[in-house]
Amino acid sequence: MTFRKRSWIYLIFFSCCFSALFDSACAEPSFQASVDRKKIFLNQTCALKIEFEWPKKEARYTFAIPSPNLQKMKLLRQGEAQETRVKEGAEWTRKTFMLEFQPLETGTAAIEEFQVHYVDSLSQKQGQFLVPRSSIKILRPVNLKAFFETGGAVLFSALLAIFAFRIRSSGRKKIPQDSQPPSAFDKFQEIQKRMAPGIAGKALIYDLSKEFRNFLAQYYQLSHREATEDELIGEIQRKELPLDEKKLVTVLLSEIREAKFVPTNTAEQDFKRLIESILEFVGKRKIVMNS
Repeated sequence: MTFRKRSWIYLIFFSCCFSALFDSACAEPSFQASVDRKKIFLNQTCALKIEFEWPKKEARYTFAIPSPNLQKMKLLRQGEAQETRVKEGAEWTRKTFMLEFQPLETGTAAIEEFQVHYVDSLSQKQGQFLVPRSSIKILRPVNLKAFFETGGAVLFSALLAIFAFRIRSSGRKKIPQDSQPPSAFDKFQEIQKRMAPGIAGKALIYDLSKEFRNFLAQYYQLSHREATEDELIGEIQRKELPLDEKKLVTVLLSEIREAKFVPTNTAEQDFKRLIESILEFVGKRKIVMNS
């Protein structure tokens, strides 16, 4: 074999190797993980969001269910979703895991670092991503009863009197219409307008859940706004309310909870039915909520 022939063979061999490595690198998914809050009260929850994204035509990845090691917290619930979107003229696949945690005691809780393994069913390529450690400060809830019993009511009354005096001294001024905080009904209408044609994404469902839980907590004077759907259902059931109203609130909260944790996005028809039911419910109970 001549030197020229051997050179061509080596060139072809290394070109094939480089091409395989390049194709493999292109198909590896991008990765990000984040905790929604770094400081919560003992009666609240926090969520860890893990996202993977890659060009749809390059790979078909499957991922192991995340299993984090927790300190002073427990896993309350978890869900996952997968969607396809157009990015830079090509279809991309996005895989999302959402894990919700409940604190067990005050202090510094932690989600220790852990690995999420994946495999490409087309090429059998395997790998893993390291989710970094997250610390969450757990605070003791404010005890309003103790506050008032220890003289807080006196202080509050004094401040209120000073405020009223200043209002009378300066004269009442009408608040401009555009500075009024949006009503709960307006907020739900805005969420309804944000729905993409055909589907309602997870982010939209989570916003709907948050605003509806805030509305219920304020309207029914519940103990805390950051309660989960299940916790609110339990508290509503203990309230002295008509049975029909308890049943309606329970149904709406249950549908929102299911929409948050199903593997796929919510269909347009189902979301329209849900948001219209909430708009009807809120419209009959007019209340202005802070933005």
